[in-house]
Amino acid sequence: MFSIWFWKKYSGRPLHMFGGLGIASGSIGFLLGAYSVYLRMFRNVDLSDTFLPVVSVFMVMIGIQLFVSGILADICVKTYYKSFDHRPYTVEKVLM
Repeated sequence: MFSIWFWKKYSGRPLHMFGGLGIASGSIGFLLGAYSVYLRMFRNVDLSDTFLPVVSVFMVMIGIQLFVSGILADICVKTYYKSFDHRPYTVEKVLM
């Protein structure tokens, strides 16, 4: 059921899913990075004892990768539909 929902909702616009996840992940990474800078500058916490810098860098990198993957998938979908000169399929009638 999940794959059917995914295919129906995001088959024609994969950037909406991948871009949204990428922006969310990048934002979380940026906030964690800002918090670790705050801890270092104002609280004098030794960051070698925490995991925040590593997690923040990985979250930002994952966000960038997801966003770029969404752009590439969107380009592929647009190229596919343009080369065959038709629109994404639509369900005309549901038989029960």
